Amino acid sequence: MRKRVVAVATICFMVVFDFSCMMYSVKKESPEKAALRRGSQNEVAAVMKKSKEYIEFSVSQRGRIVGDHIVGLARLKIKKELEIPRSQVLRIEKTGENIEEVFTIDGKRYRLLRVVESENKFIGEMDTDVYQETSVSMALSDIEMVWFRAIDPLRTFLVNLGLLGAAAGIVFGGLIIIVVASGGFD
Repeated sequence: MRKRVVAVATICFMVVFDFSCMMYSVKKESPEKAALRRGSQNEVAAVMKKSKEYIEFSVSQRGRIVGDHIVGLARLKIKKELEIPRSQVLRIEKTGENIEEVFTIDGKRYRLLRVVESENKFIGEMDTDVYQETSVSMALSDIEMVWFRAIDPLRTFLVNLGLLGAAAGIVFGGLIIIVVASGGFD
């Protein structure tokens, strides 16, 4: 019976360790510090360019530092061009450096980027909720801040220790119930 218990415990421990989860954290650094990262430590989750443009990298292919550039598969919001006839515009308010809100007669509000006024209409770009993945290469000199995704060893250890303890409690608790129900350790 003891050999069975040891065998089951060994299998349980193997399963827990083989399928253990990794806990990640995101750290923000300047591009000067980012250039010093090497190997698996330089998995870039996102960057903010000096123009205040925020670019997030795809989960399937994170950004990497290669020489003095960051390359990767970026998730970019698709912009849609919108034309609003001048006769439909109630008022326009400037809310940011390049962002303007256009209010129409029918009560709708549009947040537009780079509004251009032509003879009888307003034309601007509008952000959508649709993303497109595209390959990018950006010089570190154009970057203001970099967010790295890295394995957090302490959190990974604690979570796996908790999972291991829970699995061991279930296995050994179940074994004790089986042994007691069958008449003990005779």
